[in-house]
Amino acid sequence: MYEAKEKVYCFERLNVSKDSPEELVFSIVPARYAGQVIDGATGEPLAGAFVLADCYEITRELSSVTPEQWKAIHALESSPDVYDAALRPLRRACRFYQVTRTDKNGFYGLTVTPGPSSYEICVVEENYLAREISFWPAKKRDPENALVRIFPAAKVLLEPIKEDPVVVQPYWIIDANDNPDWVSDFVKTYGGRKIEISSIIPNHPRTIFVPAGLNFRLQLCTSGKWCPITIPQSINLTQGELLDIGRQVFQPGIPVIVKVVDSERNGVEGVMVTQLFDGLLHPWSHTRNPITNKNGLVTFNAPPYSKGRFCIRIRTDGRRGLEEQPTISYQIGGEEDAGREFTIQLSDEMLQELLK
Repeated sequence: MYEAKEKVYCFERLNVSKDSPEELVFSIVPARYAGQVIDGATGEPLAGAFVLADCYEITRELSSVTPEQWKAIHALESSPDVYDAALRPLRRACRFYQVTRTDKNGFYGLTVTPGPSSYEICVVEENYLAREISFWPAKKRDPENALVRIFPAAKVLLEPIKEDPVVVQPYWIIDANDNPDWVSDFVKTYGGRKIEISSIIPNHPRTIFVPAGLNFRLQLCTSGKWCPITIPQSINLTQGELLDIGRQVFQPGIPVIVKVVDSERNGVEGVMVTQLFDGLLHPWSHTRNPITNKNGLVTFNAPPYSKGRFCIRIRTDGRRGLEEQPTISYQIGGEEDAGREFTIQLSDEMLQELLK
């Protein structure tokens, strides 16, 4: 008996006898990935949910699937043809090459060919938030009967208005208090209380998914001079409900300058500065590359009549996280504060940490 071994692929064993051919071909062992889908709010199994396998490029169009289209989708059998016309609305939302449905107890199974990269699946159902999962079929540590929670969804209709076509990034900010017990599972599933969702194009009405049954706020962010928009009131919608919040107009911020200096008050080049306001990290701080120039200067746009902090995030020895230090607080008024300068001074020890 012969056995082929390789870091990524698993091969079937071959029995070799005197009658075996001169050329031996090892076949890749297909991987079996099984799971159970449950309603994240109730814990009950979710029957008939769709598991889209080997999928890519998931977009916001999933929130645009209509009740009539879902009715046609639900009429499909347990293992429908991936190119069935009824699945066209889902194919507009993402590319997928295999599809199956959960049974009456929420279970599903997939047979896939292992490869050198991860395998993507997306669990979708009407009036539920889609759940994307990555796993490595070639690695034995992938669990059998993995529990997949998907959570009830509602929708928000809005039209972000701004002078340029740069995309708008919506965020859910889940309230820390006055939420049901299952909020902890929701926060764990999505990796925090502030959750980034698919970006949207401005100056057009758009529908986005939001969680149902939870208290949350909605924040809209974009790059450039525009201030983030935070819907001031807490939102709580029932499953399948649609809330129209209308036009949301972005306003320009007040340009202010942050200067980073060393212990001798010389400007320090190449330092990333982070902006925080309302106790939250500015989502575009890193994407807009706020790095100090050769004079130690970097420009930010702060919302008028706001307060917050600028800080430098330094990785410290023995810690996996980032420690925010040092920090300077700011309070901005109106146009009279345009060009105002804030200085952060680094000690020799801090500068040495940054240069590691």
